[in-house]
Amino acid sequence: MNHRICLSLLFASACISMMAQPRITSITYEGDEAILTRNNPPAGVVYYWQGTSCGELMVNSDPTYVATTSSTFYIRAYLSSSASWASSCASTVVIFPDVIAPVLSGVTEGDVEQGNEISATSNEDGMIYLVPLGTAADLGTINAVKVDEAAVSAGVPAVFPTAGLSLGDYIVYAVDEAGNI
Repeated sequence: MNHRICLSLLFASACISMMAQPRITSITYEGDEAILTRNNPPAGVVYYWQGTSCGELMVNSDPTYVATTSSTFYIRAYLSSSASWASSCASTVVIFPDVIAPVLSGVTEGDVEQGNEISATSNEDGMIYLVPLGTAADLGTINAVKVDEAAVSAGVPAVFPTAGLSLGDYIVYAVDEAGNI
């Protein structure tokens, strides 16, 4: 809503137009897109999506904006009757959640003699767990039955000693920092 405020002091007066500010009212994630939705402007005001903080592009005034990258997104009000921009703008940060599980490579396979090492490499930072074969791919279960664990950086192998390890069949799970298994 636009408001016009006028002040009078003896022989001088001034009028200031105040316009409703845009707001980003929701973000909906759909696959690899984030759909940003804004509020509706009052009559005579147009809300424009901006690429920079309080930019002045008059390209996109759609009620929604589709983001495909994590970034900060801006929207600014433009008062058509006076051809002027609002002094401030709204912004929001879009961060796409990590939903991709890490990939293991270089995993020691086959029979391993006690005293030899088991190694595995993850393509993401996180944890690698050594667990009994048959353990469900669930972080709570993995933590409950883990035989060993190692914090890892992407591309750096985790090495698990087998000295003292009970005879049996084991597997490794990689879990990234977002909890993907």
